[in-house]
Amino acid sequence: MSQGLVLFEKNQSELENIISACSIDKLVDMSQIGRTIALATGISQLRRILTDEIVRDVFMPLQSSRIGFCTDKDSPPWDATEDVKKNWVKGYPLGIVRDVTIEAFMHGLHMTGNEINIIAKNMYMAKAGVIRKVREWPGIRSLVVTPGAIQMAQDNQSARITMVAQWMIGSTAHELRRDVVRSADGKSLEFDSRFQIRVNKQMGSDAIIGKATRKMYSAILDHLYGGVTDVPIGDIMDTDGIVVEPTRELVPAEQEGKRIASTSLAMQGNDRS
Repeated sequence: MSQGLVLFEKNQSELENIISACSIDKLVDMSQIGRTIALATGISQLRRILTDEIVRDVFMPLQSSRIGFCTDKDSPPWDATEDVKKNWVKGYPLGIVRDVTIEAFMHGLHMTGNEINIIAKNMYMAKAGVIRKVREWPGIRSLVVTPGAIQMAQDNQSARITMVAQWMIGSTAHELRRDVVRSADGKSLEFDSRFQIRVNKQMGSDAIIGKATRKMYSAILDHLYGGVTDVPIGDIMDTDGIVVEPTRELVPAEQEGKRIASTSLAMQGNDRS
C-alpha cells in the first residue's frame, strides 16, 4: 500500500469528523459569524490532513474518469494540433485537485461517481451529486418531477421548458412550478419561470428534459437549504454527453403527461397542505 493511502486510512476518522462538523449542511442554522468560523476552521483542517502524498495517491487517480470525476481537460480540444494532442496531459495538477477536493467535501459531495467536475480550475456540482443530495435529504419522499411543454427558439439554439415538482415532507405536501404565469384574463404574460436550456446541434427532446431535470433538482436543493443565499451550494454542470435524435420543433402535446419519478423531492416555490 502506498504512503498516501496509509496516511489517508490513518486519518479517515478525523477527516469524517471535520466534514460532519463543518460541511455546508451544518451551516444553514448558524449565524453569519458562526458560518465564517466553521468554514475557516474546516478548510484549514482539511488542508492540513490532505497532504501532497494523500492527494497524489488517493485523489489524482480518480481524475478524468466517470468512476471518479471528470474535468474539461480530459482530452485535447477538437481543433488541437497533432503536437498538442501528442503531448496532452489529462486533468489538473495536484494543488488544484486538493482545493477542489476540499470544496467538494465541504459541500457534502463525493469524489467518486462523477458527483463533481473540475471546469476552468473550479469545482462544479454535477448532475449525479445534486440528485444524490436531494434524495438523501432527511424526511424527503414521494418526489415526482413532471416535464411539460418544450418551446424551441426560432434559431433552434435554445428552448424553454415547463417543470413541476411535487413531494412530501412528513405529512405536508409541497409543489414547485417553473411555468408561465398570465394575467387573469389570460391575455398578457406576467412572469415566465420556465427553464431555459441551451440546445446543441444534435440534441433532442430527451436531452432537453434531462438538462431541465438537473436544473430542477438544483432548485430543489436550494429550497431545501431554505434559500440562505450566503450559503453556496455550488454551480451545476451537466456532463452526460448524450447524443440523441436531431433537434426539431416539438409539439407541446408530445411532452405533456411525461413523468419522471424519484424517491426524493423538493424546491423553491409554492407549498400546499
